[in-house]
Amino acid sequence: MNENCTFCKIINGFKKAHVVYQDDSTIAFFPRVMYTKGHLIIAPIDHYVDIFQVREDILASMMETIKFLSLHCKEVLGAEGINLLHASGESAQQSIPHFHIHLLPRFNNDMLDAWPNMPAWDGGSEELYNKLKVIDTPA
Repeated sequence: MNENCTFCKIINGFKKAHVVYQDDSTIAFFPRVMYTKGHLIIAPIDHYVDIFQVREDILASMMETIKFLSLHCKEVLGAEGINLLHASGESAQQSIPHFHIHLLPRFNNDMLDAWPNMPAWDGGSEELYNKLKVIDTPA
């Protein structure tokens, strides 16, 4: 537990939140401000600052929770789609230094544009491809 972390305070019962799901490794709760009906934050129970720190088994467990809750939102709320939003690092606008993913249930005509209007990157793809391609995948 990180004593200064808002999410750790929620996980350990020191701060109130509407927790809709919890298991041994993940928790899901309403954010302070909801952007859609059923907007959830899914976070690991253990404190990891960002995606660069979170263990792979925890990340896999989180994805199982996200899949379960996505189906649950479809069944219970009638969600017709799902957006997953995440930011790691200050340059990515991460606001809470505890790894988490936002699950946004989507509904036809909900008027939410969750895809940012971004300018196209025009830096040349061939050199970038040669830098980024992975020849040997991790075992």
